Amino acid sequence: MAKLNNCGRFIHHNDAAAFAKRFKEHHKKLLKEEFHHQEVFPHAETFSTELILQLMEQEGAEGLRIYLCKDDKNMVRMVLVGVDEQG
Repeated sequence: MAKLNNCGRFIHHNDAAAFAKRFKEHHKKLLKEEFHHQEVFPHAETFSTELILQLMEQEGAEGLRIYLCKDDKNMVRMVLVGVDEQG
């Protein structure tokens, strides 16, 4: 079975900045109006190298998957999990 070599890609910093700007500009359109004045959907999350390496050191981990989830305070969170070669 092929590894996850073809999943994901690097993009230029300028493209990443443009993507982030576009997301921020259209952020409220992604939410129902009732959530517009609540901080429930962050623009970004940060994960330490140490935590990412721990995920990648799990047996069989060939990559990461990011899920959008809701925590117990209704905040949207990005949850990273290790995935095997089948994804």
